[in-house]
Amino acid sequence: MSPLEYDPELIAGIGLITARWAALERQLAELLGTVMKAKTAGPNSYYAIGNFTQRIDLVQAAVVSTLTNAKHRKITTALFTKIRRIWKTRNYLVHSHYVYIAQYEDGTHSGLIAVGKGPLKGKPLSLRAKAFIGPVGGPMTELTKPRLIQEGFAYSKRDNGRVTYHFVNKGTFANHAEQLRKRGWQVTLLARAIDVGRTPIPKAKPEPSRKKSPSRSRPHPQ
Repeated sequence: MSPLEYDPELIAGIGLITARWAALERQLAELLGTVMKAKTAGPNSYYAIGNFTQRIDLVQAAVVSTLTNAKHRKITTALFTKIRRIWKTRNYLVHSHYVYIAQYEDGTHSGLIAVGKGPLKGKPLSLRAKAFIGPVGGPMTELTKPRLIQEGFAYSKRDNGRVTYHFVNKGTFANHAEQLRKRGWQVTLLARAIDVGRTPIPKAKPEPSRKKSPSRSRPHPQ
């Protein structure tokens, strides 16, 4: 069980960006179909490739090859660069191991006792209890504990043997989901422009909102 499950909003955030990512990939697959002028063959070719890096390389190469204007190629390449960047962030948010930690002013971190051990077992509210294991490099005591800067859920990243922690909250997932929505809409606009032979490539515009049809009031019985 992940410690993140103690916060329903964060778990819902992971679900949202997972769904948005699936939608973005579908839009990329349909873009490939538009370029190929084969609505079915595009998605089939896209999903036949298991690696996302190879998928997006294929779509980008296919799209750029249809553009004769250097400015349009530059704009399109920038869009794919942003999608690759989002993909890396999405991987960290979805696939990382999360912990509940405290960060101190001297740069050290302390993690709460793992789920299933000690006071956290079956007690979600005990996440905020000050039951710490010591920071890396030695045990913690009340006499040596530096000032607390922040505490909360975070995921870890390893770079050249160095571990860094990145705090998250519901805004982290909401902002990332919004970026996925925007890039997906840009991909859709790009596919539409190519489909009708329109250039320049359109910039991202607000996605049209779905207007609710006015409800019809029913006459009250006399």
